[in-house]
Amino acid sequence: MAYSDRQDGCRADGAHILPFSQESITALWAQWEELSADVADRNVFLEPWAAQAAVGLIGPDEAIIVAFFEKGRLIGLAVFACDARYAHLPLGHYRSHLHAHQFLATPLVRRGKEVVFARMLTECLDRAPAYINFCRFTHMAADTAVRAALEAFCAGGNRRCDIVQLVERPAIDATQDLEGYLKAHVSSRRKKRLRRLGRRLAELGDVRFEHLQDQAQLADWLDDFLALEQKGWKGEVGTAINCRPAETAFFRHLAEAAMQRGQLIFSRLTVGGKGVAYALDLRSADRVFSLKVAYDADYASYSPGMQLEFHCLKYFLNEPSIGFVDSCATSANTCLRGLWAQSVSVMQIVIARKGLRYGLPLTAARLLEHASAVGTRIRRLGDNRPVSARDMEAGT
Repeated sequence: MAYSDRQDGCRADGAHILPFSQESITALWAQWEELSADVADRNVFLEPWAAQAAVGLIGPDEAIIVAFFEKGRLIGLAVFACDARYAHLPLGHYRSHLHAHQFLATPLVRRGKEVVFARMLTECLDRAPAYINFCRFTHMAADTAVRAALEAFCAGGNRRCDIVQLVERPAIDATQDLEGYLKAHVSSRRKKRLRRLGRRLAELGDVRFEHLQDQAQLADWLDDFLALEQKGWKGEVGTAINCRPAETAFFRHLAEAAMQRGQLIFSRLTVGGKGVAYALDLRSADRVFSLKVAYDADYASYSPGMQLEFHCLKYFLNEPSIGFVDSCATSANTCLRGLWAQSVSVMQIVIARKGLRYGLPLTAARLLEHASAVGTRIRRLGDNRPVSARDMEAGT
């Protein structure tokens, strides 16, 4: 791959490589916006306004934008980084780039152009410098048209396309009827506990579930949300958003842009007018992506986070414009367990360059990955400890 030397909107067919920068995003903005509205597989994190918010989180040489054009029209876009190692081996490769608050890397591909995208991607990969062995897509939604097209195209061209990881995370099929969903998927015991916690919380003051409607109140809501997150354990260990100025600026920029576009769902639970739990979600068309939840640690005994999630669940199921909600959380999330009944599969796939020169090192790396995962499981069993989802992903 090489950087494109054209910064205008008229580009030759194929892949164009640009630095991840404000200038590149601005140059692509109009076509990027139009592409985002015409994809079969939604990814709010790769829409241009979300990418723009992340510029301050990503170093100038940390990531590249790969834009795919056909007849002068943008038909695909992905963000990659270049890694020098894989599975403890010196195997240079391209991988999906994600910043700390991005939970999906499915590329944006124009509806009906998935096969063209697959062809252009593999052509671009085969022209890459010799030290690049493969392209690794991480955090790609499994049930997507682009994934199916990549696998089919590689199979037809005798090219390796390996699934190296597949994990499930909680989700909600929001097309279901609320009462039917609660009856089928939320146990009587859990509903009883939530009612009990709600009554206990109401003893402290009037309890309200609210959505942010007024742009003028956004700054105050964000201040409270960030303060609550910092007040908990994340603040104690220095990983809260407010502990890192660049991340604070990112969240403010992201929330402001989403609010202006009607793509922000900002919810909170209040007691006596005081916010005790917040949930910040983003939406793209009928799909919602849950980004962050924060609650007041002083109210932990009332489970305000779980109560807020239950209110959000009912809101999603009652809102006809919402079709699906991705929790962006691991399956081990205990707050969502028993509330979010469906799941979404997220995968990692590796697409190799053609030829044994690139296929054999990839085979060796895969064997090392497998051995590492097995070793981790054996050590866990020897310690009589459960195998976590993170352990199952070892070596990737």
